[in-house]
Amino acid sequence: MVLNRLVSRVQRTLLALAICCGISVHSGAVWAAVPAGFTNELVVGGLNQPIDMAFLPDGRALVLLKDGEILIVDVAALPPTAAPYMTITDLYNVGEQGLLAIALDPDFANNDFFYVYYSKASTWMLRNARYKHLGKTRDLASEILVW
Repeated sequence: MVLNRLVSRVQRTLLALAICCGISVHSGAVWAAVPAGFTNELVVGGLNQPIDMAFLPDGRALVLLKDGEILIVDVAALPPTAAPYMTITDLYNVGEQGLLAIALDPDFANNDFFYVYYSKASTWMLRNARYKHLGKTRDLASEILVW
């Protein structure tokens, strides 16, 4: 079960990098050449260390950058647009630390909750916080420390 979650996590991360950086991905493997029937298309470029992403029900994506910034990307717009969504402050961003993961609540359609996992600089601890999504931003006062 834990291994399945880890593999799924790695596949999601590779897919996020593929979408953000224009890398072709198939079954967790990065291809040197695009397979027949596929095209390699850069959706959003110029991002500094994209780490994870979550697709909202409306098709937009929340894209995490390691340095603490979260962008909201409208991949359906022509051209696709990326706008600031939120920034995690008090972030320890060295080596394998920083803004690490995002997940939508299983009941997101009803409660608009999402979770962000990051390393907090002032405590030197990993932190999982819950926020409420408000369309183009998040509710600052909604932060709940989960772990």
